Amino acid sequence: MGNSLSTENILNRDEELKVKYLAQTDFFADFTPEQLREIAPEFQWQTYTQGTEILKQGQKVPYFYVVAEGRLVSMLEKEKVEALQLAVFEAGSAFGEIALLTGQPAASTFRCIEDCRLLVVDSMHFALLLLRWPNLNQKLIEKLSGRLRMANDFLFEAKYKEYLRSAMQLSQYQDWFYGVWGGKGITMSINSKIEEISKKPENLLIIGENGTGRQMLAWFIHKRLFGEKSPFVTIKGGLFEQQWGHSISSLLTMIEGGTLIIKEINLLPPEAQRDLAKQLKEQAPKCLLLGTVYSEAERKSLTAELLDCFPQKYLIKPLRERKRDINAIAQAVLEKLAAKHNRKVPRLDHESTRLLLSHNYRQENMTELIQIIERAFALTKGDVISIEHIFFGPTVRKTGKTINLLAWPPLKKLLQKGLFLSLIQGITAVLFILLISLLLGGSDLPLTLTILPFVWGLWWPALVILSPLVGRIWCTVCPFSSIMNFFQKYLHWDRPVPAFLKKYDYLLISFFFLLIFWVEIILGMRQDPFRTGLLLLTLLAGALIFGLIFTRHTWCKNLCPLGGLVGTASIGSVLEVRADPNICLNKCTTLDCYVGTAETAGCPMFQHLPYLDNNLDCKMCFNCVRNCPNDSVQLNLRFPAQEVWHLVRINQGFAIFIGVSLAMLLPVIYFESVRSVWPENSWLLYFSLAYWACALIAAILTWFLVKPYKTKAANSRIKLMFALIPLVLAGHVMYQLNFLPGLDRLTAGLLLESASGQISTWYLPLTQIAQILALLIGLLLTSFAVIMVRHTSKKKV
Repeated sequence: MGNSLSTENILNRDEELKVKYLAQTDFFADFTPEQLREIAPEFQWQTYTQGTEILKQGQKVPYFYVVAEGRLVSMLEKEKVEALQLAVFEAGSAFGEIALLTGQPAASTFRCIEDCRLLVVDSMHFALLLLRWPNLNQKLIEKLSGRLRMANDFLFEAKYKEYLRSAMQLSQYQDWFYGVWGGKGITMSINSKIEEISKKPENLLIIGENGTGRQMLAWFIHKRLFGEKSPFVTIKGGLFEQQWGHSISSLLTMIEGGTLIIKEINLLPPEAQRDLAKQLKEQAPKCLLLGTVYSEAERKSLTAELLDCFPQKYLIKPLRERKRDINAIAQAVLEKLAAKHNRKVPRLDHESTRLLLSHNYRQENMTELIQIIERAFALTKGDVISIEHIFFGPTVRKTGKTINLLAWPPLKKLLQKGLFLSLIQGITAVLFILLISLLLGGSDLPLTLTILPFVWGLWWPALVILSPLVGRIWCTVCPFSSIMNFFQKYLHWDRPVPAFLKKYDYLLISFFFLLIFWVEIILGMRQDPFRTGLLLLTLLAGALIFGLIFTRHTWCKNLCPLGGLVGTASIGSVLEVRADPNICLNKCTTLDCYVGTAETAGCPMFQHLPYLDNNLDCKMCFNCVRNCPNDSVQLNLRFPAQEVWHLVRINQGFAIFIGVSLAMLLPVIYFESVRSVWPENSWLLYFSLAYWACALIAAILTWFLVKPYKTKAANSRIKLMFALIPLVLAGHVMYQLNFLPGLDRLTAGLLLESASGQISTWYLPLTQIAQILALLIGLLLTSFAVIMVRHTSKKKV
């Protein structure tokens, strides 16, 4: 036992040491400690003494090397010429990546000038690292550019140009935009500019925002002029002086017969701009220079000397100013994706097309649109891309401190296997069927009459109280969902969700919620087992019908009134299911959380985990935990209600649900207090009129005050409406406490002794005390949420 622990401690120390040295390397500077721990086992230690040659020029390179300790030099050896020292490699340096990438032998000799200790990974595992972590490709290109200026004599070697081209081919420019610009107008304009430059090569300044296709235009111009195999070098303007400030002439010579593109050329310091302009004018044109700037204002900020070097300019408008091109781009991308994956070309339905046209694409323009289409293509397995396949905006951002409960291995293992949840769901479904049978078939039995008060008095309040604490935990074990799941395995038409349901789900859920509450009161279901059983059976039938006809859990997302209440209440809960977007974007290639696997279905609520930033539509079924192959999913403990003031992507129509849920309590609570003194028929009539009138007025007022869907992200008015959730829940708890079995029989006494010694006793029903406490808690939490919404809104302004 002791030896086992000792070995384990040694291994842990070794791994942490690897993580420490890898973190000092530029290649892995952007990696988190967790990601470094994941890749550390791929690396092995090697030790070399002073004077040892690690690699010989011309030798096949077996590893990618990271210098952990010591120093070494790279030497260029030529016949009859003294060896030329190219660079010194110290701790934190790395080498060997280019040779592994191209398959070429070592271009120089690497010799230790001190005792050295290195971390190495072989070519196969290095290739796997590049596949699993795409951001390493960019690091590879940046590393190559930085190393060019250290290779003075070697810059002129044709072999080095081959290395440069090989590295740049990683970017695969020709595939970035699928060769698509938009409609006929912009396509003709760009083709005309490419033709013009090809006939009369002149330096060109390309003006446009990020993602508009500036670099793609540069690639097509280069391809037309020089072909794919000639040098095509991209350098960031902000890094130009650091990398090439003292060797601009060498750079231009090295790229002879090719293209140099300087991104955001306005970021060059004025002195560097003038130096570049001087070199361009003094030397005969050796390469084509293409510069990019964000706007016309940035073009004008260039020095006069550098502006003179660009006789031509071309403006690419942002996508939000040419939305007619969106359909053409989307269709062309879908056709190319379908051909690549040997699939039928899916079509965008009306609602998804409208959504694409309504977006502003301010983040990455065409790049953003293409990523959206690529993701939608991967998410849909049918012939139609609908609105639930379209995900906009940034991935979820962490908004506060959280504790990931899945870091506890027993819980993670329990949820990944799913057997425990399946057992609980099965038991709940069986008990629910027995309950309905008892309510419908044995309404006069003493057992039924005993159970009925607990169904209404405990189950309903429990939904209201538990949801703000632990989220949609009821949906995890909901019998409606479990029974629907069972039948879907044997009979499922799997039709797409109708556009009407997706567009007006919040209205339907609000109406059904109001209807159930009204029917319950009007028909006196709390005292009638048969009618209660009939209500539950009706809800089950609705879940089954919609579950068998439509895809996934359409009933739960778009129609279930209980789901509407529980989902809204869950927004402020202390539990959340989220993903690590860094892992999702860098490692995930299968989208299993949405699509599903052979063993486990994808998200039943149509959620793509990197974009899930609220609890409204998360059933906490934990399918994503079982499906994710990259351990990206987290079950977090968080500060209660913080989601309210951080809302971004939310079904804003649920502001209507919150409004009517609050307004309906006014007639419910008032008329309940006078029911015993009014004639029954009159009470039913006036209650019904007041009930539906309050709900309708609340819905209209909420719509005009909050104005949902006026903005893509939740505005401050939407957040303020969602801040009322604690007050709404408190009101429902106050009402439900009237029916809690046995609570009305309990009182709290208060003894007061006067100065004369006389004792007075005050009695207050425990129901009223609980109602006052619920109201105070609701008001307190709502006030706090409102303050936080106002505070965060001011900070953003």
